[in-house]
Amino acid sequence: MIYVLYSPNCAVCKKVVRFFRNNQIEITKIIIGEDKIERSMLIDILSLCEDGFGTIISFKTESSKRLNITSKTFLDLSTKELLNLIQEDLNLIRRPLIYQTKNNKPYRLQIGYDSEEIEIFKRVVHEGR
Repeated sequence: MIYVLYSPNCAVCKKVVRFFRNNQIEITKIIIGEDKIERSMLIDILSLCEDGFGTIISFKTESSKRLNITSKTFLDLSTKELLNLIQEDLNLIRRPLIYQTKNNKPYRLQIGYDSEEIEIFKRVVHEGR
């Protein structure tokens, strides 16, 4: 299963969604600012991050500015606090975020759009057919 966390008004996010649609790859769209995600999904996403929260948090959003979360201040927060903040406001995460599971386990994570890197999702999905 492939999940795409995105904002509908983001040009890069639209490219990602278009890529999957054009390649007939089924995705589950999660709209940042409207939808919520389960804590377990957030933990699974983090399990794929080399730098933990620093990989997925956007320090440029209105939410991070309002909460005074910077690349330095977030280090003072506990894991539980950060999980709660992100669950309450998905606007804290970088987008688009592409998260793939395989056999119900975390498998792959890509943040942003890279025309070469995103191709891996085509290969992996078509291998499974």
